[in-house]
Amino acid sequence: MFDTLLSTLQTRQLEAIKHIQGPELILAGAGTGKTTTITAKIAYMVEIENIDPSQILALTFSKELRGTCAKKSRNSFRERK
Repeated sequence: MFDTLLSTLQTRQLEAIKHIQGPELILAGAGTGKTTTITAKIAYMVEIENIDPSQILALTFSKELRGTCAKKSRNSFRERK
């Protein structure tokens, strides 16, 4: 599942996902895949880099995105177990 998701992403999205040294700002227009990128980045950090989820801080500017990211992240982790 995770490999399938990674294969659908653009180069810039993959660069954002694999950047784990320090904070990162993902800024893009509507419909460009920000939610997918953020969700995949969290999954990458936990699943591939073995980062403790309690050490990850993801900030959004809307309640809708917060809920969407949380739901997608939870579903992503459930599918891998």
